[in-house]
Amino acid sequence: MMLASGTRLGPYEILAPIGAGGMGEVYRARDARLGREAAIKVLPASLSSDPDRLRRFEQEARSASALNHPNIVTVYDVGRTGPVSYIALELVVGETLREIAAEGAIPLKRALSIAAQVADGLAKAHSAGIVHRDLKPENVMVSRDGFAKILDFGLAKLTEPEAANVNVTRGATLAGETEPGLVLGTVGYMSPEQASGRAVDFRSDQFSFGAIVYELVAGTRAFRGDSPAVTLAAIIRDEPPSLVSLNPRIPAPLQWIVDRCLEKDPDERYASTRDLARDLQSLREHLAPAQEAKENGGKKEEPSSEEDACATEASIVVLPFTDLSPGKDNEYFSDGITEEIIAGLSKLESLRVISRTSVMRLKNASSDIQAIRNKFNVRYVLEGSVRKAGNALRITAQLIDAKSDTQLWAETYPGTLEDVFDIQERVARQIADALRLRLSPSEKVSLGRRSTDDPEAFDANLRARAYLKAGTKQDVLHSIELFKDALSRDTRYASAYAGLSEAYATWFEFYEHQQSWLELAVESALKALMYDSGLAEAYAALGLAYFNKGAMEDAVMACRRAIALDVGNFVGYWILGRIDYVTGRHAEAIEMLRKVILLDPDYYPAYFTLRMVYQELGDKTYIDQILTRVVDEVLPRYLDAHPDDARARNSYGTELTHAGRAAQGRSEVEKALKQSPEDPLILYATACYEAMWGEKEVALELLKRSAAAGYRNFDYMRRDPDLKALHGEPEYEALVRRPPTE
Repeated sequence: MMLASGTRLGPYEILAPIGAGGMGEVYRARDARLGREAAIKVLPASLSSDPDRLRRFEQEARSASALNHPNIVTVYDVGRTGPVSYIALELVVGETLREIAAEGAIPLKRALSIAAQVADGLAKAHSAGIVHRDLKPENVMVSRDGFAKILDFGLAKLTEPEAANVNVTRGATLAGETEPGLVLGTVGYMSPEQASGRAVDFRSDQFSFGAIVYELVAGTRAFRGDSPAVTLAAIIRDEPPSLVSLNPRIPAPLQWIVDRCLEKDPDERYASTRDLARDLQSLREHLAPAQEAKENGGKKEEPSSEEDACATEASIVVLPFTDLSPGKDNEYFSDGITEEIIAGLSKLESLRVISRTSVMRLKNASSDIQAIRNKFNVRYVLEGSVRKAGNALRITAQLIDAKSDTQLWAETYPGTLEDVFDIQERVARQIADALRLRLSPSEKVSLGRRSTDDPEAFDANLRARAYLKAGTKQDVLHSIELFKDALSRDTRYASAYAGLSEAYATWFEFYEHQQSWLELAVESALKALMYDSGLAEAYAALGLAYFNKGAMEDAVMACRRAIALDVGNFVGYWILGRIDYVTGRHAEAIEMLRKVILLDPDYYPAYFTLRMVYQELGDKTYIDQILTRVVDEVLPRYLDAHPDDARARNSYGTELTHAGRAAQGRSEVEKALKQSPEDPLILYATACYEAMWGEKEVALELLKRSAAAGYRNFDYMRRDPDLKALHGEPEYEALVRRPPTE
């Protein structure tokens, strides 16, 4: 029986009905004590005598009241008046996702904004041990001010925190567990285990979430049948059409995220919903402006209310500082200042800081504040410049509130190289003060902690890293000497030891296959960790060294530690992806390589290895997606900025050929070989190219030249699908069986 307007339930006066759901009727009401409106959900009196229904209703109140998050509806109160049990909730005025998506697919940018908010809310609930169990478009509302709100934890189940309770068994006796065989939820958005009546955990919500995101961007449901039974069967048995087949504008990383959520086996989904939320946030940060232009017909799009909602948190992007030095030869130093400020701010838990990898892609790009705000969904932007002439130094910085497009503060810091550490600390503290961040005692200490007190060592370390990043033979040698110079000035400089370790391992991998280089790499990484046990880059360098030594278990442990210390450490994911590839663990390799691309969409080697994984699996759909992105976007953009990179040019030629553009591909491969005729990797890659065309003798000769020049990764050579034409050739088989140290 519907409640009449004016009915009192405790302090609440019913104003009007809103609707009804599986767990009860919902009314608009006013709280007479506080003078605010609320949503009142009541369990009909006719069902109050049902112990199971009443227990589940009370469970909703207990579950939801434990949560406090901007993307989860707030629980105000719970009570009982006579035979009526009720719960008072935050009144959300807006539209459900069902209403928003009623006309079909919504713009990708808006879909990602909503998805990121919902994932963040789910991550909060799952970390508290709460599973929604009935996630669907009707249970997500977007308020008028842009906040996505998860509604109705009416089927919520209390479990242990997700990290400690991944494997939920039927024998569990946790509060609120549904009996095996009892199907609760909404057809079309249930997980396979839910549809089968099996016990579920937080990963069931991930499946439902994936189905919702699929519908938002594709404009159709992932699973739909002529009857509920047919739909349930499809959920358990069938794969939905790929998103890109329905909407070609969908970026591959989003396809991967949704695919992972929709895995039939819960073990193949995310081990933590927080990782899912991070992946979506990374995708939003890295979504290319070209993608936005495609979607909006080339027009500049104003930020949506959902994006405004996300950006109300303390969030900042530190733009690459501009080099204003007279000789324009101190770019390495301005880049280093940018990275040091990012590293310092990233230690503050209350501040979301855009990763270094994302930021450095903005070098030499337009600094339109609103475009940057839209791209990264941040509230604040820090920009600045560096002028270095000899020992003289001048750094300028200004903090901008991107939402109001107003300057919060600006300052010039004159001094000498010896003042660089004080300037970095002052900038970080002024940002914290301007944003009124509450810093813990440890955070206050961390802002003043320095990696070195020697400015000359600091300068040498920055120059070394710039050379190491360039990666040519002479550049790597030069970086080794500069790292040594830094360490001669400060023998406890952990960052320089980590960089030296990476340089040694890089030299071994690409130029001189002598085990002594790897011993030096391991030694340097361990020294870095002796002086700073929490340095992620040192663990990543150690992982690279162990990988090249063939000590895969040690490499995996080191890389996982690097990622645990810094979730944005794409080097750790890159090495793990390579390990998984060479050991034939295709699914794991795909996961790791996708992480690399999410963190750094311009890191072209990851695309090649990912393409080879899919080649081994025979998955042409993904191969075509990867090739299109590499030859049309990633490599052209990279080569425009680095025209002398022969390795990238060779890779471009190879991928063009795979994409069916053979003439253009051969031209690029030949240019690369002319640029670097003695580079072992160029020789190897050209051999792969010739093998693809059936030029076996030419390919074998190039492989032998590559080995003579220092290439020793024979296990990779054996697995490389581009050399398939040589399999069975005696010279090839003898070559791949050679020990790496021969």
